[in-house]
Amino acid sequence: MVGAISYTSVHSPQYVRLYERYQLKQRLLADTPCSREPRYACYFWFGVVAQVCYNPAMHLTHLSLHNFRNYVRLELDLSPGLTLLLGDNAQGKTNLLEAIYFLATSKPVHAQHEREVVDWQASDEPIPYCRISGEVQDHPDSPQRPLTLEILLTPRDSGTNFKKQVKINGVPKRSMDLVGTMRAVLFLPEDIKLVSGGPGERRRYLDIALCQIDRDYCRTLSAFQKVITQRNSLLKALREQGADPGSASTGAQLD
Repeated sequence: MVGAISYTSVHSPQYVRLYERYQLKQRLLADTPCSREPRYACYFWFGVVAQVCYNPAMHLTHLSLHNFRNYVRLELDLSPGLTLLLGDNAQGKTNLLEAIYFLATSKPVHAQHEREVVDWQASDEPIPYCRISGEVQDHPDSPQRPLTLEILLTPRDSGTNFKKQVKINGVPKRSMDLVGTMRAVLFLPEDIKLVSGGPGERRRYLDIALCQIDRDYCRTLSAFQKVITQRNSLLKALREQGADPGSASTGAQLD
């Protein structure tokens, strides 16, 4: 578990309550024998008691960043348990969390386009690029040695957009294959809109979590989204053509 707070919020009541919750969870875990099997633990969040299942052995042991956001180079070792990042504002705490989440879901959090996560200083290099990689210990698919995950962003022919390459243990994979390999849940201050915002935000948040748990769900969701995109494109084309909704030809296209 990795979390980040600013120096200014260390002694805030919210931080104290968060730390008390963490201590409670640690006491609950202490009552359970250590094993590689999925473990259940109760914890409190926003006054709700929840039960979650997770693998206590698997964890991210090393994170490597090259030209990601404000990180020109970073080699960070992580130990099991809670890791708390403490620092002033605008020092890159959230960027580091975003890098871990990017590695888990293959999608950046605060970017509409993947080129936005590439450090602007990377343009000074012969070949601008951005690389995020991590090592996961005790993964069920690789229990004997660390599982290496990597995302590499390199410029396309135009130089304005970047293409994404995903590798697992050095083998090229699809972005979808990366999802669920290292499971992560990210909660940011702006995620309060999950409560106050529209249902679309909540569906998206749950979809990301479910895709990491169930790959069949992820594939089905991807196929569903493609069908919706094709349907909307067809309806737009029919409207621009002034097609008659009641005609046989329009009905045939919709079928």
